[in-house]
Amino acid sequence: MLNSYKKLLVSIFLFFLLCIIFRLLGRYFQPLFIMIFLIILIKPIYRFLCKVRFLNHKLKVIISLLIVNIFFLGILLRIGNILIRNYNILIEGFYYIIGIYKNICKNILSKNNNLNLIFHMLKPNKINFLNGNIIKHGAESTTSFLFSYFISNIMTYFILADKEKILDFSKHVFPEKVIATIYKSLKTLSFILIIEIKLMIICTFITTIGFYMLGLNNFFSMGILCGILDILPYVGTIFIFLPIILYGIIIKDYLRVIGFICLYLLILILRQILETKYLSKSFQIHPLATIISVYIFIKFTGIIGFFLGPMYIIIIKEIINLGDQ
Repeated sequence: MLNSYKKLLVSIFLFFLLCIIFRLLGRYFQPLFIMIFLIILIKPIYRFLCKVRFLNHKLKVIISLLIVNIFFLGILLRIGNILIRNYNILIEGFYYIIGIYKNICKNILSKNNNLNLIFHMLKPNKINFLNGNIIKHGAESTTSFLFSYFISNIMTYFILADKEKILDFSKHVFPEKVIATIYKSLKTLSFILIIEIKLMIICTFITTIGFYMLGLNNFFSMGILCGILDILPYVGTIFIFLPIILYGIIIKDYLRVIGFICLYLLILILRQILETKYLSKSFQIHPLATIISVYIFIKFTGIIGFFLGPMYIIIIKEIINLGDQ
């Protein structure tokens, strides 16, 4: 019984420790997250280049980084182009939705002065999307991210280029068990990322077919873009679906609007089912435990909870099994 209590206390302590660490890391150490992500993406390219004998070790790392960065640059240019082209549609759609909402609620809530004031404030001519504060905040966030990304590339280069030296230094500073635990956690995180990539490919295929069936122009490129944005589960693809749905409402093509909404919901549901299935099959974890863990970690740590949730369940499973061996 005492052993069970110890496991419970360790599990609770680990939960709060992960929440605190990753909230701090997410706030102050953004380059670390980007670096881990870059290393996971670069490793397959780096392993392939290792087969080329005439290339220098450090040159292989540089080439791997260049390939990944060029890929990201192409994605950003494509996303920026689509957002610029659909910006007016998005704003018009927002105005239209506000107008519909006001008309529906006007008679029902006419006696409530506070709500009338809110509706009055939501008039299109009083909404300014491009005010100075938004532009300033956007510029600051972009500059901060670009600086973090630049630092992350430098960190990634030195970690891969001087991997042996870093490992030797770590062995003198940390106990072997700590290094083994960190390595196992990173391996688990890599496996979860591989699962996410598989889900991205499946969702990309379904989205592309759905766009084709709904008669969307440039259905192939839009489907690919949705798949790439699916790296941010649940929220990424909405950047593509939202303008399309709003535009459909503006032109009163309600049948296709329903089709796009159903397609979006299908992708969300299918993604969750497949994710829990992959994790439960690989680690013998019940899907319900994974869903609950992901939900709780998202509430505490944000988007990183999609990765922390499954990783926490896997570590807890190892702790429970450790005492039973």
